[in-house]
Amino acid sequence: MQRHTFAGQQWCVPLVCSVDDADYSTAGIARNDNTKYSNGKPDFNSAQSISDYLRKSEPENWQEMFETNLTTQFFTTAAFLSLLAKGGEATPGYNSSVVNIASISGVMKGSSNGQFAYATSKAGTCAEFGVIP
Repeated sequence: MQRHTFAGQQWCVPLVCSVDDADYSTAGIARNDNTKYSNGKPDFNSAQSISDYLRKSEPENWQEMFETNLTTQFFTTAAFLSLLAKGGEATPGYNSSVVNIASISGVMKGSSNGQFAYATSKAGTCAEFGVIP
C-alpha cells in the first residue's frame, strides 16, 4: 500500500473510491475516555482539581484525534483540488467545492463534555479551512 509523505513523515494512505460514494468520509473520532464528564467532573472551583483532571488525558489520544479529525481533512481536500478545478471549468458560472463538517464542540465552550482533545481538533478543523486560500 502506497503512503504519501510530507516532510519525510508518512501521513496518509490513499483510498480508492468514487466521489459518488456516499460512504466516503474522514469521519472524526473522540477517544477522551479518561476525561469524559460521564466519568465524573473536576471541582471547577479548584485549580488543582482541574489540573489533575486535565492531566488524565493521554497524549496518544490527542495525536490520534488530530491525525483523524484534522490532518485527514487537509490531505483529502488537497487530493481533490485538481478534480475540483476541472469541475469548475466544466460548467461555466459554477464552482466546485469541498464541504468539510466539524462539530459544535470546536466553536462552543462547554459543549465537549470533557472531551478536550476532540473539541480542540474540531476547532482546528474550523480554523484550518479559514486560512487555506
